[in-house]
Amino acid sequence: KRLLSRGKTCAICGGNFQENLLVAAHIKKRSECTDKEKGDLNNIAMLACKLGCDALYEFGYLIVDESGMILPTKKLLSESNNKALSLGRINRKCTAHTKQTEKYFSWHRKRFE
Repeated sequence: KRLLSRGKTCAICGGNFQENLLVAAHIKKRSECTDKEKGDLNNIAMLACKLGCDALYEFGYLIVDESGMILPTKKLLSESNNKALSLGRINRKCTAHTKQTEKYFSWHRKRFE
């Protein structure tokens, strides 16, 4: 509800969706978060659509760089059958990227680069 109060836009593809097509996606995997990070409710998660963006990010096909740009990983580039899934997402600005969220995006980058 906290994320939805900011709007109903996917942070990855930028699409506006009904609530049932959005999920609170952890920027840093929850099982890897400290208790303090789990409590950082304003910064640890972003809205991602269930139409591909959540899975592409969670499974390491997409990362967000230091400037907030969405980039493909080697994993995506090496699996040609998945390249089409990234269309319209690459080189977009991730709307969830801020100074406060960068440390979580950095963790994700290091995990999947």
